[in-house]
Amino acid sequence: MKYFLAYLLVFSIYLGNAQSIDQSRYQNPIKVACIGNSITYGYIIKNRPLNSYPTQLGRMLGDGWEVRNFGVNGR
Repeated sequence: MKYFLAYLLVFSIYLGNAQSIDQSRYQNPIKVACIGNSITYGYIIKNRPLNSYPTQLGRMLGDGWEVRNFGVNGR
């Protein structure tokens, strides 16, 4: 419990200092690389290219972002 409270405190401080990215300052799309294992890859998800979480993240962020899925199944 002690470690959880310490983690929560650090995370709260981080969120308090977080700033959003102003897309108008960039000429090209901002690139995001999603790396991970089978969850990132989208293992067993129906229509993986449309329903994996990196694809959904790209839809939520919009046109000013380029989100790519570098998940590897079984890692």
